[in-house]
Amino acid sequence: MSDFDMEGKGGDGESHELIEFTEYKGNAMIVIRRTPTDKYPFQFGVTKAKMIMDNIEAIEEFVAKNAKG
Repeated sequence: MSDFDMEGKGGDGESHELIEFTEYKGNAMIVIRRTPTDKYPFQFGVTKAKMIMDNIEAIEEFVAKNAKG
């Protein structure tokens, strides 16, 4: 289980306004915003979350090679 519960709070009880757990057509979704007013948040469901978790090392390598600034 992650450090976030289903209300978007960390294990320490701190609120994380940029993370929201919701659902779409009955499927669990996570919504990640850059700012509280982000017009186009990053959102995905459990299947894509599992793909991200299974490939986190490749994603980290990709970011390390391609991040600017």
